[in-house]
Amino acid sequence: MTRKNRKPCVLFLEDAFAESHAECLRRAGYPRVERLCSHFQDAKRKTLEQSVKDPRIIKFCDKREWLLVTTDSNMSCTHCELIKTTQVAILATAHNQAENISEWVAGLIAAKPKIERYWKKFQRPWCATFSRQGKIEI
Repeated sequence: MTRKNRKPCVLFLEDAFAESHAECLRRAGYPRVERLCSHFQDAKRKTLEQSVKDPRIIKFCDKREWLLVTTDSNMSCTHCELIKTTQVAILATAHNQAENISEWVAGLIAAKPKIERYWKKFQRPWCATFSRQGKIEI
């Protein structure tokens, strides 16, 4: 099934990704890259909120039609029922041992054409994993 989406793919990087990773993705041609720390601020401390729960992040990305990029490869199983009620797209690292985030950023860059194709053509919700080499499994 296909779904035409005229909005460009906005990557929403969860908190394991640094600003340098976001900037690398922007230089690689992703039109817009957002980070969790820019949207979930503790107003009193002016810092990142602690322990932002996955359901809140999923709903946040769904509302804005952003692609959630996470290091939690189990997110689609853990929150399956919630995801079914949304139009969210989630892209997770192939496993939870994502210690060298730069390798995963390289995978996102290598997979850019595939990610953009899935973004435009696949009916949502959908969840996929990606490897450090850029292989996508939806």
